[in-house]
Amino acid sequence: DLYKARDSRELVMQNVIADLDFAISQLGTARDVYKVTKWTALAVKSRACLFEGTFRKYHNIPGWGFYLQECMDASKTLIDESGYDIYNNGNPETTFRDLFTPMSSDGKTIAHYQGSAQANEVILARNYNSAFGQTHSANFDKIAAGKGRLSITRKYVASFLMKDGSRFTDIPLWQLMTFDKECENRDPRLAQCMRTPGYTRIGESSKAPITFAATVTGYCPTKYVVSTSYDDTGRNDNDLILIRLPEILLNWIEAKAELGGTITDEDLDYSVNKLRDRVEMPHLTAGVAADPFLTDTEWGGFNNAVLLASPNKAIILEIRRERAVELGQEGFRWDDIRRWGEGQVYTRRMYGMYFPGVGEYDLDGDGEKDVCLYNGGTAPASSAPNILDISSTWPLSSDDGTNGMIEYRKGYPGRWDEGIDSLYPVPLQELELNPNLKQNPGWDTIK
Repeated sequence: DLYKARDSRELVMQNVIADLDFAISQLGTARDVYKVTKWTALAVKSRACLFEGTFRKYHNIPGWGFYLQECMDASKTLIDESGYDIYNNGNPETTFRDLFTPMSSDGKTIAHYQGSAQANEVILARNYNSAFGQTHSANFDKIAAGKGRLSITRKYVASFLMKDGSRFTDIPLWQLMTFDKECENRDPRLAQCMRTPGYTRIGESSKAPITFAATVTGYCPTKYVVSTSYDDTGRNDNDLILIRLPEILLNWIEAKAELGGTITDEDLDYSVNKLRDRVEMPHLTAGVAADPFLTDTEWGGFNNAVLLASPNKAIILEIRRERAVELGQEGFRWDDIRRWGEGQVYTRRMYGMYFPGVGEYDLDGDGEKDVCLYNGGTAPASSAPNILDISSTWPLSSDDGTNGMIEYRKGYPGRWDEGIDSLYPVPLQELELNPNLKQNPGWDTIK
């Protein structure tokens, strides 16, 4: 048995489901932030079956409908029977941020999820706690200069809707908007997951401006970033969420849309619109038209032929938008892109903030210069904390490089081969131990 050839995908997945169904039948129903329960197992089944169903659908593997139905069933049981709900502090301008950064009454020390108001949404979290020597570095990773320079792309920023529910990318010449203008009147979640004009750190009153030492696009992510006292490496002990209810709501509606049935306003009120209600965004409706921006390949839009031919294309695109907006920075995107058969998005150009040319810029409208761009030679004298040379490290996207969006990797597009990169390779050690195993397609000859 140890040296046999690999089992079929179907046999493996049927055993995955059998294991999860056994766990669902045996685990307790008392909700607990840090312990596995029946609801945890249902959530894992929802996630696993959505992945398997959509991966099969977009990679021409039979049987995808069964797994999407299993996803729907597991999701609905959890939604209807568990008692979890959407956390809401009553203020649409802070409630989304506060979900990820529960703080004590002093506003500067961390409060954990167990027993918190946020726990009503959190199905499972990891209990980081310095008392147990368990910490992470969310603050340091997203704030400190040179620590990987985690960056949000302009494509992601552009995908957020306007506050009135209209599309930002329908505004004429939106591509030429500077940072202060593009952040006005947007979905409140944008300003609660990245630095926008006027951003202040938790527990502080002074503004924290953009720093290009910590980003290569100008867009600085902030999810899970707490007060400044936790800024050093390994200082964070705020809990990190592993599973929360919004994922399950989005899994349910995505699976239903991918199955091809009619999506109604009632379906959307049951799922997507619960998330929009938290931040007082207008409801998504079933009659929405397809957004051309979301399929625009210049911007890394989706172009899988199965999606483009789907009668539910428009609503699937909106569900994917909502998934990106709601679950961004939570570790889902890589698997989402693979399961949708959309790895080509990694071959597209990666854009940052727009600048019309060299000069000094006030990014947040406070009268102080934040960025100075110059084109080679000696750096100009400037009070701006960010002085960037567009002739070398900080190229702009236009052909002659004199204007456009920051394009840190200009001339170095990513690569993707759907036949190879949608699967991981089988580890070489396993192939050496068992000669009956065969490498995944393409990985035995890849350079």
